[in-house]
Amino acid sequence: MTRLSGSLEANHIPIEMSDAAILVINSNVKHQLTGSEYPQRRAQCQEAADRLGIPSLRSAKIEDLEELKRHNCNTLVLKRAKHVIGEIRRTEEVTKYLKQKDLSKVGKLFYESHDSLSRLMEVSCPEQDQLVDILRNAPGVYGARMTGGGFGGCVVVLVKKADVENLKLRVVKQFRGVPTFFICQPSDGARVIKLQ
Repeated sequence: MTRLSGSLEANHIPIEMSDAAILVINSNVKHQLTGSEYPQRRAQCQEAADRLGIPSLRSAKIEDLEELKRHNCNTLVLKRAKHVIGEIRRTEEVTKYLKQKDLSKVGKLFYESHDSLSRLMEVSCPEQDQLVDILRNAPGVYGARMTGGGFGGCVVVLVKKADVENLKLRVVKQFRGVPTFFICQPSDGARVIKLQ
């Protein structure tokens, strides 16, 4: 079975968050990698795609996980494929809910993404998991997930602006590390700027 990969076309998604903010919390845990974790996960994803006869997991569907099971796929390869297929679905759903300005549903998908990154892709760390657990029931928080390469670093939080300062205090009090906080604003992202 051969399928073409998805389009490389980019679409800008408006993010209107009049009462919400994006808070990035740096756990200040440094990436403790031996250098093998990233290539290993990449190879596991490629193995899943190869077994499905597709160029990448970008074109895989959730039903393809059953085919991987029939191939007696390694448990880790199956977990990585399940994460990638689920993450693609979550990204598409976030796009839809951002257009609908439904931040509650976006936040729920943030948590699902973090849980998948932690349990299936296994790129989180105890400190990032602890931060997300602190945020999970905090007032005003729509959702949170690790961001970046994993194994340390930052958690991104979608939170009501009115609750940001109390949230920072909650994190400082409950987190076993020393966090750093950054308030971020959505922007147009990378683009060509013509100089005159």
